[in-house]
Amino acid sequence: MPKKVTKPKDKKIETKSKEEISSKVVNLNNILINDFSEKEYTIEKGELSLDILEDDKSIFIESPVAGVKVDDINIDVETEKITIEGFRKRSKEEKNRKYIHRECFYGSFSRSIILPAEIIPEKTSAKIENGILKIVLLKK
Repeated sequence: MPKKVTKPKDKKIETKSKEEISSKVVNLNNILINDFSEKEYTIEKGELSLDILEDDKSIFIESPVAGVKVDDINIDVETEKITIEGFRKRSKEEKNRKYIHRECFYGSFSRSIILPAEIIPEKTSAKIENGILKIVLLKK
């Protein structure tokens, strides 16, 4: 005997006006601005974003490091791994102005990756060009 299938009861969908939705978005933005812009949040270490490219002979790593001096970056290269560490200093505190919104990271940063191929650590070169850290690793 076939099972009887019952249709679920229609659920009432609550709708809101554009004005109600807009006021909730404004309230959320005010909460975010008030909670996050005036307080200093301590983050142990930031993480670098990387682009990794390769050809037959080399692996190329590029990372935005605007505002970081060469002396404030340390690159540790092993046969199968690279670690990039550094420190981005805040230029100066603004005493007469307060933040409305803050996204820029200042402080220590670090990133380690396993390389897609073995490299020759002593043949590594690195430079900062227009705020971009460029690393070239020669493959074995």
